[in-house]
Formats: sequence, C-alpha cells, structure tokens
Amino acid sequence: MSSSSDPTKLATSTIPQFDGTNYKKWSDAIRAFLRYQGVWYLIQGYGSTATVPVPGLARPIAATGTPTATEILAQAAWDEKNDKALGIIQLYVAQNLRHLVDDKFLALDAWTAIKAGYEKPGAVGAFSNQVNAAGIEVKPQLLALLMINALPKSYQTIAGTILTTQTDVTLLTAALIKPKIVEEEQRRVANRTQIARVSKAPLLDKKCEKCGRKNHTTEQH
Repeated sequence: MSSSSDPTKLATSTIPQFDGTNYKKWSDAIRAFLRYQGVWYLIQGYGSTATVPVPGLARPIAATGTPTATEILAQAAWDEKNDKALGIIQLYVAQNLRHLVDDKFLALDAWTAIKAGYEKPGAVGAFSNQVNAAGIEVKPQLLALLMINALPKSYQTIAGTILTTQTDVTLLTAALIKPKIVEEEQRRVANRTQIARVSKAPLLDKKCEKCGRKNHTTEQH
C-alpha cells in the first residue's frame, strides 16, 4: 500500500517536529493524530483513577491494595495506550527539546510539560504570528534578536551567554533561543520554590549568628 493511500502514513507526514516556535501548529497536528489513534483521552485525563502511579502498575489501578486479574488486564491495556501516546509525542519533539519529555512516564505529563512552557507565544511570538498572517516575511535572525532584546534586565546574563556561545548572528533563531530562556525560567522557579520551603521550615533549630539565640535566623534579626 502506498503512503498516499495509507491514512496513518499520510497523517504522520503532516505532523511537524516541535522546535519551540511552532506550538500551535504542532499541538493541533498531534492532537488530531492522537484522536485518530484513539488515545487522546489519556491527555484529557479520562480513565485515570489512581492519584499516584505504582511502579510497574501505572494508572488506572489504585495505588493501594492487591490488583485483581481483571484489573491487571485493564492495566496492561491502559499501559499500551499510554505508551503509544507518549511515543507519538516524543517522536515529534526536536532533539534539543527532547529533555522535556524523555523522563516522563505518562503521556499527559509529557504534553503538559510542553504546553506549560510554549503554549503562550509571548510578545515576540505574537508579533511573528501577526506579521506572518499579514503575509510579511520576517527573517528568523531578526525575531531571535527581538526576543533577546525583550528579555528583562534580570535575564541579561542568559542573553549574554546566548550571544557569546552563538557568535554567528546569522545562525540565531527563536527555536535556538527559546529553550534556553524556558530552562532559565524553570531553574528560577525551582530556586524560588526551594527558598520558600526553607523559609517555612521550623525555626527551633536555627540559630542567629548575631545574638546566638534560636527561633530566628540572622536575616530575621
């Protein structure tokens, strides 16, 4: 059977690789193909009753108790569907962004990781969409430089790193820059979360270096 008459091959040939700049086009194509494969419901969260995946026994088996033979069969069928959906998502993610999904156990988690970082185009992305819709061609190097220039002052270090490591401006693209910016933002969020946890920790064992007393830190003196 030729690819022109094979619906599956025809569908996969129209799915673009996600490169960090084409979320809308990529997500629309992947969503349609997952529906065609009958596994889109996994992304929607249907059929998942367990709140914590059990090693070797993912959803829908509950995290506690001994599974019955019927539950094990249902689990095997669910795992097969989840693996199919996860594999499809991973296959259509560019190599430099594969770290976003390679460590994911559930297709829903892989989809969410990409959606969280790339669904909103931002000011530069919105500008790009508008000019493209108007039929105006904007060179990718210009969009990349606009993206760098739009970064807040607190991101000047990462902006400098990008320009230092990529000395040939003609090779700059939004697809190259955006993953680095997203990674930096994720790192900052993780740091803020860690700081918040530390600040909420009990102060009984903390000792102020100024007065030598406990129940407060040096910064809180």
